[in-house]
Parts: sequence; C-alpha cells; structure tokens
Amino acid sequence: MAVFGGGAVDIRAKAAGRLWRATLDERNAPDSAQRMKMRVERLSRKTTESSRPTSIELVPRIGLERVIGRRDFADISFLERALAVSRTVAFVRIGRGGSGTGFMVSPRLLMTNNHVLSSTANAADSEAIFDFQLDRLGAPMATRRFALLPNEFFATDEGLDFTLVAVSETAKDGGKLSAYGWNKLYGEQGKAVKDDPVNIIQHPLGQPKQLVLRSNRVVALPDKTPFIHYETDTEPGSSGSPAYNDQWEVIALHHAGVPELDEDDNPVSDSQGRIKWVANEGIRVSSLVKAITALTLSGKQKDMRDEMLSAQPPDLLELAHARLPGPLVPSIDSSIVAPPPGGGAVSITIPLTITVSLGNALAPQAITATVPSVAATGGATDGQPTAASPSTTVPGLSEALALLERNRGRQYFDKAADDEDKASYYRSIALTAAPGKFYDDLAALVTSTHKKKPKYKPSRELYPWIDLIPGRREPTVKSIYSGREFLASEVIRQEVMLENRREAIEAQSEQESTRPAERVLLERELAFLEAQAPFNCEHVVPQSWFTKKEPMRGDLHHLFACESNCNSFRGNTPYFDFTDVEEALRDECGRRESGGAARVHGFEPEAGKGAVARATLYFLLRYPGKIEDHEFDRERVAILLRWHAAEPPDLYEKHRNQAIFAVQGNRNPFIDHPDWAARVDFSGGF
Repeated sequence: MAVFGGGAVDIRAKAAGRLWRATLDERNAPDSAQRMKMRVERLSRKTTESSRPTSIELVPRIGLERVIGRRDFADISFLERALAVSRTVAFVRIGRGGSGTGFMVSPRLLMTNNHVLSSTANAADSEAIFDFQLDRLGAPMATRRFALLPNEFFATDEGLDFTLVAVSETAKDGGKLSAYGWNKLYGEQGKAVKDDPVNIIQHPLGQPKQLVLRSNRVVALPDKTPFIHYETDTEPGSSGSPAYNDQWEVIALHHAGVPELDEDDNPVSDSQGRIKWVANEGIRVSSLVKAITALTLSGKQKDMRDEMLSAQPPDLLELAHARLPGPLVPSIDSSIVAPPPGGGAVSITIPLTITVSLGNALAPQAITATVPSVAATGGATDGQPTAASPSTTVPGLSEALALLERNRGRQYFDKAADDEDKASYYRSIALTAAPGKFYDDLAALVTSTHKKKPKYKPSRELYPWIDLIPGRREPTVKSIYSGREFLASEVIRQEVMLENRREAIEAQSEQESTRPAERVLLERELAFLEAQAPFNCEHVVPQSWFTKKEPMRGDLHHLFACESNCNSFRGNTPYFDFTDVEEALRDECGRRESGGAARVHGFEPEAGKGAVARATLYFLLRYPGKIEDHEFDRERVAILLRWHAAEPPDLYEKHRNQAIFAVQGNRNPFIDHPDWAARVDFSGGF
C-alpha cells in the first residue's frame, strides 16, 4: 500500500479512506448493467477481427464466471506487451529530494502526481530516468536521463492530483525520447469494471522498475467521483504510476493508499500499532482526460495538449523490438561429457566462438560471445551439484574460474603444517595473562601479523579456495546460514557480474560531479542489485556497522558465501538466541525479530552458528572500537560464546583458517585454540 511521510496518513489518503467508508454498499453490489455493457463493447472493439468474440460470448467472460471463480489464463503475448508498455514508464528524480514514478502520455508529455511535481520550479530541477531496471540476466541496464522542461509545458491540478510536464526530446547521453513510446489516454468509459484485474508498473521505494500483474482487482468505481479503488501492491515512490487493464490501456493514475478510518476519521491500527491499509486509490483516466481537455491553453502548449488527445500512439511492440535493452551475456555450455566404455573421465578442449541470433521476441540483432578453451571432466556423482558452463567474456570471469580450476588438485588441509604454523604463531602469547591482558596480547598479534590486506573481491579471494567445503567431487561452497550447497563456479559467475557493476557504481558515485541526490540513487541501485543476485557474500559483522571501510570490508576471516535471501533476511541485525516462548519470523535461514514490546532485536541462523560466532569474536580482537553502532555488549558476547562452545571448529573452518593465514598472514585464535575464548575479556573490543 502507498504510505506517506513514513507511515503517516496525509490529506489525500484520509479523503480516500472517507470515500472507501462511504461506498461500502456500492462495493458489495454488482456493477450496473450500463457499465457492464460499456465494458463488453470496449472489449469487442479491442479484439482483432479474426478472433473477435460476440457480445453473447463476452458477457459470461467478464460476468458470470466470477460466480465460480475468475479464469486466470492469459495469452503468452500478454507478457511481451507488458515489457513493451513498461518502457514508457520512468523514474522521476525530484529536485528537492525524493522520487516518484511517471509515464509518457504523448510524444513529449509525461504524467505524474501533483504531489510529486507540484510547481514549475520543482519540475525544472527534476528529471525523468528511463531504463532504471534490471535486464533479462538480472543485471542493471544503462539508464537514460531526460530533463523536464516546464517552460515548454506544465499543467497541474491539486484536486485531481495530476501533473503534465514536457520532457526533453534528447537525453543527456544523446538518446532519443521517441524510442520509448507513449500511452494513449482514452476518455471514454468501459475500460474496467469491478473485479477486473489491475496491472501497475512502478518504482516502489525509489527502486528499479517493478510491476504487479493480475493478482489484484478493481474493488470499487464509486459513482460520481473521479476515483477508482483497487488492491494492487504499491509503496512510497509508486506515486504517479500507471494502472492498466489486461489490454494494457491506462485506467488510472495511482496516487494514494486507502486507510481504514474510524467514525472520527482517525486511521485504524492493527494489534502492532500499524495503520490498516485496505486498498489503493487512483484517478480515473476519463476524469483526467476531461480535465485536460478543459484547460485553457494557447500557442505551443495548446498544440502539445491537442496532440496528446488526438494523436495515434506508436506500436510499442515494434519500438521494443527495435532495441535490445541492456547487456545480454548468454551462458553457453560448450562442455561435452562422454565417459569412455568402462567408466572414467574424458577431457576435451574446445576453442569456440558462437554467434547467437535472437528472434523478434527479443530483438532483430545478433550477439557474439567468445568461449575460451576449457577442460571438461565427465559426470558428477549422485547427490553432487552438476558442473557449470564455462566462462564467457565477462570481464574478470575467466581469471576467477582459472583460479578455481588450479585448486582442484590441492590438498584440502595439511594438519602437520598447520600444527607447525600454530606453534610458531602463538609462541609470544603468555597463557597466564589476566583476561584483559590476554585480550590485548591476542589483539596485538592478529593486528601486527595482518600484513596483506586484500580488497573486497570474493570472486577471487574467497570462493576459488578459502570457502570451499570438503569431500565434494566438484568445488562447492555452502550458504553459511542455511547450509545449502552450491557449485563454486556458479557463485563465482554471479559474483563477478555483481563486482563489475558494483565497481562501476562506486566509481560513478565518487566522481566530484555526481550530485548528492544522484549518489543516493546509485546506492539504492547497488543495494537492489545485491539483493536480487542469487548469492551475496555475507559479512558476519555487517558493513553498515563499520561504514564499509577497509581493511574490515575485505578481511577474509569474517566473509562467507551466502544466499541473498538469507543475507537480506538477516540484514544488519545482531545475533540472538530465541527461546521457544519468544515469537520470531521464521525462514529457512533462521529466525529474526526486529523489535516489539519485549524489545527483542536479533537474528538466530539455522546453520553455521559456531563459525559465525568465532568470526565475530575475531573481529572484536582485530578491530576494537570499530563497530559504530555499538551492537556488542557482554550479553551479545555471551551468546557467541555459547554457540562457539556448542559447535567446535570442524575441518571446513580449519581449512579456511589455514588458507586465510597464507593470504593475510594472521589467524583466528578461537579456531586454533577453542578453549581460549572463555579466558578473554572481550569488553576491550566494544
């Protein structure tokens, strides 16, 4: 639901709540015969001649079937049209700070809410950003930024909460606005009836473009009002989004959430004190067209308004086919696995260049990908993850996969060498020291021996060797909180793509010419990108606690492979032990609670408790006082010590410690000597 002011209910939402309350009887009644008739007639006109149904066939399609449940089938072309239409929707960066959504309604005019762009001054300092979204592979697309030109056209209406503003024909990088197309606003009625599906394309919370398809419905079209109520999910930042019917006609301009109000017009709250949002509200297109038609304009502004009302829209599918949005890097499997008779493995080297020609459903152009020579080994064993496809020409991917390949034959853990290294490393530590002095001595040791400080780059530093788990035919890593296993090659592949985009975003953000508002957008883009990737390296001490500074960020002792959903589920919540009587959100990654009357605030992982506990205790040794949020106290450390004692270091952790020692020069004392943890006074690390 749309929320304003961080959860407060503004005047628009209150008005929507009053209308919702006043139309209870109307919502519960069937649509009028006149409205159903108009809908049938419009559906008949929107259907092609070759497949046009009769009115007799259409009536049960939109009416009687609702008695036993709605048919939810859609032709596959529905999705293709959704993608084409979505290109007309833009992210609106508001000059004074904040964001909204807008969409093109003519070759030059963008529509959004009055409360998004309320004045010419505000619009002149804002911009429309197209292609702020992920491509087919989940990678961010290159955006196009267009200036808004309120001096050429600007019309707004606070009551109907809409704004029309002219957009520059040319983007700041030279791209053309005409490539994106626009939506025709039809003033006649019949575009929707109650219970019709609603589809909305939006930039919720200032994030890359998203859409909600068909699992929503029109719940009310209050008579003699310009509003429509529907169930589609939205968030702050969705203001100004277009709401479509299944024929991809705009039926409303989204503008507010609908809160449940009591008799005194106060928002009703649920048991947890949160506002109860019951629907969303949009302004009907028929009302918008009527108001825009009545505007008193002259000269160029009148011409632009008349063009919006009379011009025929472009074929959006043709426009979409003329341009392949974003980089597309195909994953090409050129391995040939053919064990010879009698078993065994065969190695085949294939230098290969493949040209992939994509059909019109994507774009009329070809993409070339070069696959380097690879050695393919045959057959994964039962129960093991399957082998990944070889490298494509993604920057840095070949190097990272080559590191993984070189580690195939290495001894996983050398106990004799490790015992010798431990004896030498800790010879200066006095075991008789008091707890505070013991902490100081260990802290000095792990700091002074930290000779090499690799930058944060898990695809090269962590996944090819350090984080591998033992006993697998193919190199494999495990997600630290769920314990699920994944091929290291696939995790590396995803991480390299993430690293490339992360470095580009960080470099752009650091440029002196990048404005603060743009930096915020770049940070949001990066956060969304990391959340959408299948895997995301977990810092057991969250990066926000030390403001992403090095060497903490790249210190391998507290980095682990992790699924993104587990990473996001944990967030930056400190570790906690839940008892059976405490309520918490459950997930395959663990349990979490972020507040409440009991002021419980913590995350308990499903797996990896001992490992993350020892990694966190190491961090308190190596970086005393660096945790800015002060999330650690004696109670938190007591939890970590319990996990440490309950789950002693295993072969996986001992391998990690030995491998990190070879890279960084320092070790985790609580893996080498688990009994030492109980003798340390960790308050020196707070």
